[in-house]
Amino acid sequence: MALLYDVKKKQTATAAATLLERLAGTELPLWKAFKLDQGPRGSGPPLWATELKGPIPTSLRQRLLYAVHDAPAAGHFGVSKTLARLGSVGYWPNMAKDVAEYCRTCDKCQHLKPSAPTPAPLQPFPIGCPWERVSVHIFGNTDVPNTFTKWLEALPMKDQTAATVARKLTAVFCRIGIAETLHSDQGTAFESETHAECACC
Repeated sequence: MALLYDVKKKQTATAAATLLERLAGTELPLWKAFKLDQGPRGSGPPLWATELKGPIPTSLRQRLLYAVHDAPAAGHFGVSKTLARLGSVGYWPNMAKDVAEYCRTCDKCQHLKPSAPTPAPLQPFPIGCPWERVSVHIFGNTDVPNTFTKWLEALPMKDQTAATVARKLTAVFCRIGIAETLHSDQGTAFESETHAECACC
């Protein structure tokens, strides 16, 4: 509480506070002079016009940063929440940059913040020629995209049994040629004995 009292006391002593009082005391509020066509709040006064906050003096900035970020009850929140807490008290030039730097250099945050593991990079799958690798998926009807040329064959089916899928694939392979590798989503139609027998031929 003493810190907030110090902030309010020093804010009222600045030259900016005089300007803020003058703007707040005008008969026609400043926000009515501007038209807000489209904004996050719709019509009405912008956020800065509803509650005027004074500047935070340089001498109190570090204490205030400690109070809203490092203090035992502060919770070591991230940049956006720390900035929102400070914004409820006042502002200073480059406040967002200072808060980001303060949070980035906080020892407790660096030790306790969970580190996101780096995802494994995607491995390229080299394909040398058309119909070397063919992908097969069932989406109501079977589609057979060629991974090299991106050619797509969509085949209508009455059912999704292994025999029907094998018959449709055989028709495609007879017309275009047999693929070296058949890549499927491991659905039941591709894992059955019928499909295995067809693949062995």
